Amino acid sequence: MIRKAATFKQKAKQLAKVSGQPLGVAQQSLAVALGFRHIHEALQALSHDHHHDVELDDLLIRLTNLLDLTPGQQTTLKQLFQSQSSAGTPESVVIEFERQVSTLLSKGYAKRMGLSEEAFLSSVTPLKRFLPAVTLETRIPFVVVVSSALMPADSMVSLVTYQAKPCLTDHRPFESFAPYRPIKQVRLPDTSAYLLVDVDTGKDTLNVRPDDALSRIIERQRSPLTLEEGIALMTHFPDVLKPGHGFSLLGSRAGDKRVTAFWVSKKQAKLGWCWAGNPHTWLGSASCFSRYGA
Repeated sequence: MIRKAATFKQKAKQLAKVSGQPLGVAQQSLAVALGFRHIHEALQALSHDHHHDVELDDLLIRLTNLLDLTPGQQTTLKQLFQSQSSAGTPESVVIEFERQVSTLLSKGYAKRMGLSEEAFLSSVTPLKRFLPAVTLETRIPFVVVVSSALMPADSMVSLVTYQAKPCLTDHRPFESFAPYRPIKQVRLPDTSAYLLVDVDTGKDTLNVRPDDALSRIIERQRSPLTLEEGIALMTHFPDVLKPGHGFSLLGSRAGDKRVTAFWVSKKQAKLGWCWAGNPHTWLGSASCFSRYGA
């Protein structure tokens, strides 16, 4: 079930996210559920390919007893754990990862970041180990995101195209999108690139006030997308944007009541903003389950 230290760490993060427990508690609980006495013993054993094989159902029962998981949390956790089965990552998922990396290279990301193609590939290739083994048909399984610390949002969005047309932008009253920063509820990996996992554009939050949508997203143990993550989503999957179904990026704010959003305007994609207290029938709120950096 869990045979590598890297897999243990990933599943501990998933457990923490689902259960609402601190990461340290989740790691210790997972270690005990696997038959180890503590975290360090688990990591040491798994680093040397020594593992305690535990069936998934048995593992979930042990974790439920340790953390008092609800039936809903058990179901979510089982789906996530199954997505990283020992069968490995399907070829189609690897091909999709390589497509996204190729897209970034073809759009000139490496050059704009001041990196050679080789250096850029070195920064994103380690993300392969976090690829989901099972995709979700109703959502986007993963998105490769480049940190805005290395490439500003304004530069990224200038490379977005929708139906062969450039993306319109409106960052008024600011001179750029730079003032929009991650909110306190969002923690981004401290890496040059990372993987956004299980992305949803918020069909169920259409016509819901962004402030209310944020509460709903957090209650579901998910995380709102940031401005840069929304741009990454549009870079790799522009067709996810539909007339009548745009999406807000609640994970970034500029210290006021504005939230950025993508929608279709005059048959072109547009990155602009709306008020956090106003609902729109054509605007949902995008979210993800987790983020992994390497």
